[in-house]
Amino acid sequence: MAQEKVKIVVLQKFRNKFSKDKKQVFEPGAELSFPKERADDVIARGLAKLKE
Repeated sequence: MAQEKVKIVVLQKFRNKFSKDKKQVFEPGAELSFPKERADDVIARGLAKLKE
């Protein structure tokens, strides 16, 4: 079963801790599609918000 994905908008620059080299950075304003569990984590940390 595929993970549910949600759309988020980045509010604060943050590094992708799941990339192989950990060098991928998400910039403010970027619109991303994340698994719901991961989206909930970055939203709770104030790094992103749900896209409306």
